[in-house]
Amino acid sequence: WLPGNQPAVMLVILGNVLWVVASVALLLGLVAPNVLGVIFVLGQAAFVAVLARLEQLALRAACSRQQEAA
Repeated sequence: WLPGNQPAVMLVILGNVLWVVASVALLLGLVAPNVLGVIFVLGQAAFVAVLARLEQLALRAACSRQQEAA
């Protein structure tokens, strides 16, 4: 899946990172949610941050395996 799709995977990872940044920025002044809203936004941002990290690790591992096979 990797040889031609590395830029697409990087784009997905970047999108997830931007989602986290936008979520935190949202809480820093664009909206004033109640406590439940803050918990929800921070929770989903944390989940997406973990997802982005796992995607990045998987991409690195796939690239490493691909280089070893070459």
